[in-house]
Amino acid sequence: MAERNDKTLEELERERIQGEIRKLEVERLEIEKRVRQRWYDAWTRTIALLVATALIVAWAISVLVPLAEINIRLAAAQKEEALIERAKAESLLAEAKNREALAKEQEALLRAKIKTIATQQDSVIRVITAELESIHLALEKERANAQIDQKRIDELTSQKVTLETSLERAETEKKQIREVPDLSILSGRITARADGSTFPLEGVLVSILDGSVRDTSDAYGNFKLRVPADAGSVVKLIFTKPGYKESSSSLRPPNFNIEQVLEKGE
Repeated sequence: MAERNDKTLEELERERIQGEIRKLEVERLEIEKRVRQRWYDAWTRTIALLVATALIVAWAISVLVPLAEINIRLAAAQKEEALIERAKAESLLAEAKNREALAKEQEALLRAKIKTIATQQDSVIRVITAELESIHLALEKERANAQIDQKRIDELTSQKVTLETSLERAETEKKQIREVPDLSILSGRITARADGSTFPLEGVLVSILDGSVRDTSDAYGNFKLRVPADAGSVVKLIFTKPGYKESSSSLRPPNFNIEQVLEKGE
């Protein structure tokens, strides 16, 4: 009986231990399941994050690359436009320099011509003076010898008066030539006003009051005139352009620089 009870206790202990083992095995399996689930969740989140990152990068490339290409093309177009504007400015500057050089050349030719005419007038005056002295001596000689009639005297007297008139006219012309005034440069800039802003105005006809000197403004609104440098005179300028109101300004040497603004016409 005692042996049977011991065996029963041993079996119960064994069953208890086996039960504990089964519980531990269940807990082990549960832990392994939870660990596998965590690893699976971690890998899933990692893969999702990688996929989202790849999508974001792809979207950024699809948006930023075309935008960068547009910016590059825009910069290239702006650069090309700037080069064209620079070429136009250089062309206008070269044209202005050529016009100034031509004006200086024309002025030099005019002064040389004036000098040549003055020299020729001096020669004419010397010839007339010599002829006048010769006639005067001949007249005096004829009168002294009393060998010439009144008609000859009248002819010589008439020739003397004619030569004296020619001499006086030559002296006057010489004086006028020598009194040709020096030329001064009158320059300025013309702008127009519209919508509250101003801009250079091209193609404006600029002339002095009598119309003897004139110029046309360039693309930058600049103009240049050569006028007599008479310190006591006032130069009145007239500004005209179709579509704009006619304007005028008066300048007195040496203030030969002006800024003129034209208004739109009716």
